[in-house]
Amino acid sequence: MSDARRTELMEYSTGTEGLHGFEVINDTTLHTGNYIRLIVIVDSVFTTLTGNSTVTIPQTFKAGEDLAGKWSAFQISSGELRAYKGA
Repeated sequence: MSDARRTELMEYSTGTEGLHGFEVINDTTLHTGNYIRLIVIVDSVFTTLTGNSTVTIPQTFKAGEDLAGKWSAFQISSGELRAYKGA
């Protein structure tokens, strides 16, 4: 198992996700990095969403939806979300 996968599993299984902080995103800038969870605060339209899951773009996610996974890039055209940083 790779070190990255081990860290990802450890964050999920031990509840340590979020210890690296989060960003509130409400702009249309492309955000890149190591994110482990995106929680939609206000209905959001994603124009880019790259990670370990396949998502049809553009797609609207409703407030309260929780996109857990490993995300490397995302961009919204409207809305607001919390992007939790991974290790």
